[in-house]
Amino acid sequence: MEGCSSEMAAFSQNMLTVSVLLSVFLLSGVQAGCKDKNPNLNITAPKKIEALSGSCLLIPCSFREIPEKPEETFDNKKEIFGIWIKSDPAFEKNLKNVIYNSSLSQNSYAVNISGNLREKNCTSVFSNVNSNQTDKYFFRIENGWFRATAECDPVNITVRGSESRVKENSL
Repeated sequence: MEGCSSEMAAFSQNMLTVSVLLSVFLLSGVQAGCKDKNPNLNITAPKKIEALSGSCLLIPCSFREIPEKPEETFDNKKEIFGIWIKSDPAFEKNLKNVIYNSSLSQNSYAVNISGNLREKNCTSVFSNVNSNQTDKYFFRIENGWFRATAECDPVNITVRGSESRVKENSL
């Protein structure tokens, strides 16, 4: 996270405002393949985002829970964990797809959820990204009895090689 924190902090507040405004105008969860699903969690985040290899990637993100049962509601007074899952939202089938879990001290990717989960802000920073991280990612919340994955709102990340930077500088 070194080298990213000061720039990311400045963008975080503005990105939250944009994210909230987008959630007012865009319907979350209206995606092909999700028409017949009833997701318990929706996020407002870019559907596609690109980064250069070796850089930090800021993903502005906010979430809205849709509990199936009244006793399974989001409670910001309880402990909250944010999780990023790669490729497949059914992470129970393949735990290797969990690339970041805020409840763990060791994770497979350098990620920081800079947003305040108590305020439903899941803005995240992926540090030192590389081309192996090009994939789709799903956000999950675990909060007491409320546990849900935004399976209809993947964030598709594309990481371009650092040679793109060389080509830009040589122009």
